[in-house]
Amino acid sequence: MFLRSVDWLFRHTLSSVPFGIALLVGIAGYIAVGSGLASVREYFELDEMGFFNALPLKLMMFLLVVTLITVTIQRIPFTPPRYGVWMVHTGIVTLIAGAAYHYNKKVEGAILIPVDGAATRFYDRWDRALYLQAGGYVTRVPLTALPRFHAYSDELKNADYLDRSELRDLSPVLAKVSQPGAQPMPAPAAEALGLKELRLAITGYWPYAEVRTRLVQDASSNDVGFIARMPAHGDDAANESVLFGAELRSRQAMWGAVEFEHRPVADQAAINAAIDASKSIHRIAIKVAGIDKTVAVQVGQPVDLAIPGYAMQIESFEPNFPAMDGTRVQLLTMMVQTPTQRFRRQVISGRDKPTDWKLGELGSGPMGKRQTEPLDPALITTYTFSDPFILLPRNGLAKHTIFTTPNESAKATVVGVSLNEPPSVQTLEGATSVLSVAHPQSGEDVLTAVMTGRTQASHADDVTLLRVDHAKAEQIADVTPKAMRNRDEGQSGRKQVVRVRAEGRDANDKPFKLEVLAPFSERPFESPWQGGLLNIPGMSTVAQVQLGNDWRRLPARIKLDKFEAEAYGGFEATSVPMLRDFRSTITITDLETGKSQTDVVFLNSPVKYDPSPLSMVFGKSWIFFQSGWDNEGQRFTVLGIGNRPGVFAMTAGCSLIIVGIFYAFYIKPLIIKRMKKNALKKAQATEHANGSGPKPKRGRAALTAR
Repeated sequence: MFLRSVDWLFRHTLSSVPFGIALLVGIAGYIAVGSGLASVREYFELDEMGFFNALPLKLMMFLLVVTLITVTIQRIPFTPPRYGVWMVHTGIVTLIAGAAYHYNKKVEGAILIPVDGAATRFYDRWDRALYLQAGGYVTRVPLTALPRFHAYSDELKNADYLDRSELRDLSPVLAKVSQPGAQPMPAPAAEALGLKELRLAITGYWPYAEVRTRLVQDASSNDVGFIARMPAHGDDAANESVLFGAELRSRQAMWGAVEFEHRPVADQAAINAAIDASKSIHRIAIKVAGIDKTVAVQVGQPVDLAIPGYAMQIESFEPNFPAMDGTRVQLLTMMVQTPTQRFRRQVISGRDKPTDWKLGELGSGPMGKRQTEPLDPALITTYTFSDPFILLPRNGLAKHTIFTTPNESAKATVVGVSLNEPPSVQTLEGATSVLSVAHPQSGEDVLTAVMTGRTQASHADDVTLLRVDHAKAEQIADVTPKAMRNRDEGQSGRKQVVRVRAEGRDANDKPFKLEVLAPFSERPFESPWQGGLLNIPGMSTVAQVQLGNDWRRLPARIKLDKFEAEAYGGFEATSVPMLRDFRSTITITDLETGKSQTDVVFLNSPVKYDPSPLSMVFGKSWIFFQSGWDNEGQRFTVLGIGNRPGVFAMTAGCSLIIVGIFYAFYIKPLIIKRMKKNALKKAQATEHANGSGPKPKRGRAALTAR
C-alpha cells in the first residue's frame, strides 16, 4: 500500500507534465509579485535579495529541476528530433542553477576612500551589524535576523519578534592592551572594559525614527532642565529641543545659526565671572605717542581709546579665517582714524604684524587696497583672543548659554555672545519665560554691509523656555509619519534606530541593566557616532554602540590616487549642484599576489577586477563604479562595489533555451521531413526486393493504359 501511494505521488508530481507546468506558473507568479509589489516583500521582512533567496522559491525551483530531469529522461527519447527539447530543458536547469547561485552569492555595497588613502573592506548594502566602540577600538556583531521594514518594541506589544538567538546574548570582542607598548590582543568586551560580565541584546527596532531626548520629573533628582520652543524662521521649521546640562548629550541645541547650551554652575559668582569674560573675549594692546594700554573691545562698537586724534571701530570678527600660510586664525577687522589718515586694519590673535588696507585708492575694492607694510608704523596694535568659558559659538554665529544654580530655584541667567555683535545678558524667572533671540549675520555679511553702507535691521524672535525642576533625561525613538518620510533616506536606512539592552556584572560583581538607543551610521569607521553611550558603573573607559551596515573584506586593496569632478560649462565643481562627470583614478592591488592595476572609474564606466583568469566563469569578478563624492573639497570618493556571480551560467542557460527553441521550430521539421523521405525510400526498396510491388493490369484497363 505504501509503495503504491509513493508510485501514485511520483507519477502525479515529479513525473507529471502538468505538475511541472504548475511549478512554472508558481515561480513566474512569485517573481512577478516580488519584483512588482514591494509591500509583499516588506510584509515578510525581506529585502529584494532576501525575497529571491527565500525557501519557497528555492523549493519550487528545486522541484522544477527534478521534474524536468525526470520527465525528460522518462518521456523524451534522446533522438535528433528531440535534441531541441533536451536543449531547452537543459537550458532551464542551467538558468535556475545560475539564478540560485547568483542570489546566494550576490554582494553589493560601497566604500568611502580619501585621496591618497586606501581600503580593504566595504560596507554591505543589505546586512547590518551592531558596532561597539571603546578605548580607541571598534568591533561589530552581525545582526542577521534584524528586521528592516516594520517597527518592533515593548510599546508596540510586538517585541517578541526580536526574541531570537541572533539578536540576544551578543558578545562583541574588543582589542585589549595588557601593558603600554604591547600588541593589542582580542578579548571579550567585558574583559576589555573592566567588567565581570557583559551581554548585549536588541530589544527594539524602528525603520524610520529620530532619537530625541525628553525631560521627565523624578523626585530623586535635583537637576534642572529646559524645553526650548523655537518658532519657524526662514527655512528652519518650528521645533522643540531639550536643554539638560546634567547630561553631555542633551546640554546643547541648534536653531539655524544660533546655538543654545544649558550649563549648571555652583553659585552666582560663577555666573558673574562668565558675564565678565563675555565682555573681554577680544582685547587689544595699543602703543602710540608714549601711551601703552590694553582695552577690551566689542564687535560692532567703537573703542574707548581716550587718545587725542585716534579713534577705532571694530567692524567684524572671523573665528576661523584661512590665513595665507594655510592655518586657521582668529581675525579682527577694524576701522582706524589717526591724526593724518583713515584706513582699515586687520589683526590676528597671537601675531604682531597687522594687515592695513588703504581706502579710496583707484581700482581698489570696498575693502581698500592691501598694503605690505603698516600705514601708520607708530600705531602698534596687538590682538589677543580669549574665551575660557567657551561662550562663543563653535558651529553657528551666536550662542546663548543658560546658567542655573542650585540656590535659585526659579531663576536663570542667559549670556548671549555673537561673533559680530556685543554680548547680552538676560534674566529669566518662573516656570515659563521668553528669551529674545536675534538672528546674527556672518562676518563677511557684516563687513560687506559696512563697506557698502547697506546695513540691515536686526530681526529677533521669541524663544519660549519651559523650566523643569527635578528633571531626568529620557531618550525616545520619535517615529516619523510615513507621509513625511524621505524616500531616499528610507531606502538607504539612514533613519534606522535600535534599542540595545546591556546587562551583566560590573567590576565589583554587582548586576546592572540599562537600555540605550543607537541610531544608524552609514560608515561607522569614518563618520562620527551619535548617541548609544553606555554609562555602566565601574567601566574602565567610555563605550558606545551604533547600528550600521556590516563590513566585508575586499579581494584587493583599492587606493585612490586622484579624484576629479567636472562641472557643466566650465564652472567650478564646488559651486554648482549638477556635475557632468566624476573621475576616480584607482590602483587595485591583489592581497595575495601583490599584482597591481591602475584604472579610471567615471560615470557609466565601471572598472572590472578579476582576481584570477577564471573569475568570470565562476562568478568571482568584481565591479567598482562611481557612486558619490565630496562636494566641498574633492577630498574623497565613494565607490559602489558589486559582483556578478552566476552570470556565466545564466547566460549559458538562456543561450541553450534560444538554440533549443530555434532547433525545435526550424531544424526539427527539416530532420523529420528527411527522415520520412528516407523511410519511404527504404520501404519502396524493400517492397521491390521482396517482389511485393504492384500487380500488372489486365483486360480492358490494361489496353486503356497502353
